[in-house]
Amino acid sequence: MAENTETLRQEVWALFKPKQTVGLATVEDGAPRVRPVTVIHHERELYVATGSADAKVRQLRANPSFEFYFLVGGRESQGSVRASGRAEFVTDPATRRAAADMMPYFAEFWQTPDDPRFVLLRLHVDAFEYLRPGTLDIRRVEA
Repeated sequence: MAENTETLRQEVWALFKPKQTVGLATVEDGAPRVRPVTVIHHERELYVATGSADAKVRQLRANPSFEFYFLVGGRESQGSVRASGRAEFVTDPATRRAAADMMPYFAEFWQTPDDPRFVLLRLHVDAFEYLRPGTLDIRRVEA
């Protein structure tokens, strides 16, 4: 069973592109708030870059819990990945610089990695729920 779990975990991580759009859910006043964001995937670390004035920043400061969701597969057979966990506000200058270097669009929004308007979130995923394309079996696997 452990081998199957590890195989499934690797399969889920392999679905992540270096940059991809997901539906990110946060909580505000006890209600879910969902919006599209670009997730940056680098060596099994997931990041979101956003502006300091964005509502998700305020919401995640109050409650760092999140979920996100994205579709996988093709036209004939789709599946999905759903992830849940906690967001961390990244302050480490080297990590912020490395993340900025992975975003070709960085200069459109911020001047430098230490720009106070630039917020970098690390998404610590606890678990994935994976619906493999062509199946109806949702599998849960720890990240």
